[in-house]
Amino acid sequence: MTNKKRVTAKPDSVGERARKHICETTVALLVERGFSATSIGRIAERANVSKGALQHHFTTKEDLMVAVVNRLMARVVVRSDVSQKKPGETEESVIIREIMKIWTDLINTDPYRALLEILVASRTDSSLLKRIGPVLQDWESSFDDLAKKLFVTNTGQDEDVVMALTMTRVLFRGLVLQVPYERDPSDIENIVKRWSELISSTLRVRDHKSAV
Repeated sequence: MTNKKRVTAKPDSVGERARKHICETTVALLVERGFSATSIGRIAERANVSKGALQHHFTTKEDLMVAVVNRLMARVVVRSDVSQKKPGETEESVIIREIMKIWTDLINTDPYRALLEILVASRTDSSLLKRIGPVLQDWESSFDDLAKKLFVTNTGQDEDVVMALTMTRVLFRGLVLQVPYERDPSDIENIVKRWSELISSTLRVRDHKSAV
């Protein structure tokens, strides 16, 4: 009797590539034109697919925006090198470096600007908010839990760690919206640097084995 190997079905790689392409096109249009002008028709045209093909993957604009939010939140990678000091670095300079990286690598980016477009739209779109709210809340909760494991404040209170990093994200989110109105872009960078310095006087790396 011949032994037959069980064949495991492969993921729909073609479909996944199509969904990824559509979502990436959507991000580009959100940054370029904003939420209201990023229509299904315009996305299909830019992605070089038919409207029917696009709606095979995402039936409505809301479905597509929910998928984009999920992908954008998934791009936030947990890193393990925060506490790795470079030659000549103090713990304070490590904190400054990492706070500034939140701005340069996460916030002041096109993917985050696209996310902001969706967040602003969801303020008055209860159906969209209901669908993306849990994703954002889960991410915030996970970020806060990780931060408490990795950092400590002078007060020793975990809640102060969460507060410091929440204030950082809120400030940086506002700075993204402020960028177009600044005559000198260096003004924004100076604010980011100064805030990082202020936070560094409050936060310390809890240990030197793991960090964000």
